[in-house]
Amino acid sequence: MPVLTNVQIKSVAKFLKASCDKVPLDSPQPKLGQWLDILSREFGYKDWNVTSASNRDEPELVKAEGFTPISKHGFLGLARVIAPDVSPTNYLCYSEDRELSRFEIAAMLGLKMRSKLGPMTFSGNITHTRPDGMAEGQLDFIEKNRSQGCPVVISADGQGVTILLWWLSSTFLLNDPMPISWGEDQARSWVLFSDEGDHQLFEYGESQPNTTLTELFLETLTGCSLPSRTCWHTPRWRDFYESPSSLLVEEGNPNALQIIASNSGASWDELRVACEVKNQELGLSKLDCEAISARFEAAESLRNDDPAVDFSGIYDD
Repeated sequence: MPVLTNVQIKSVAKFLKASCDKVPLDSPQPKLGQWLDILSREFGYKDWNVTSASNRDEPELVKAEGFTPISKHGFLGLARVIAPDVSPTNYLCYSEDRELSRFEIAAMLGLKMRSKLGPMTFSGNITHTRPDGMAEGQLDFIEKNRSQGCPVVISADGQGVTILLWWLSSTFLLNDPMPISWGEDQARSWVLFSDEGDHQLFEYGESQPNTTLTELFLETLTGCSLPSRTCWHTPRWRDFYESPSSLLVEEGNPNALQIIASNSGASWDELRVACEVKNQELGLSKLDCEAISARFEAAESLRNDDPAVDFSGIYDD
């Protein structure tokens, strides 16, 4: 397995520390130095001291003509299992850009955990959520949470076991003068939470469903196909001449399962608030609802695009 360089490991550890601190759990969360040791062991080193002395400090990047800036990309899936009366365990799968697909990483992580956990593998009613990690009303609430917020939190009824799950994209830039538009203090190494698969959602066919990384991971871990999550949704791509409607959408499904037109004269904004209340009652965070409705939103935007018009021949004699 490829190994992140020292500067990248420090970036990932910093992200994990900040992300873990946003999740309220009974067990103490690792400090930054402990995360450095955890990542070191997952990459085959004894601890961070050995890693920092033996490992490369930065990726080897060579400037090439016509490519600015030069960068190094990687993707990793990391799970932390917290169970009663035992020490937490950690599992990591990593690949450099294009070496393995993200879906392969998700499946490998599930298989790795299943082989180690054995009879402790999850069963029963399994749920997963990504909690909202910022205060209500904060600027760019969804955008910042999507890339910087909490991990996916997985639990099973009656087992007392929790899995914290991260899908992290790592980027490192060559030490080159940055474009002015990027700002003077642009970081050379950064990490973002990225749960998209190998293709962006709008690249799928209009009626083609998609499987999320978390769904594939859980199916591989449990050996069972789990029911997809649903939420209530007010469409962004709506026809203002249509009556306001609430939609029941399913994760990965490009089409709505149910459409309920408003008979009470409620506006789109009022329906949106009502949907948020329903989803809160279902135990769904805003990030959950965004993830569940993402495939429908991508397909709906394509369905609402103006059809291409062929102007060829209109000026022919």
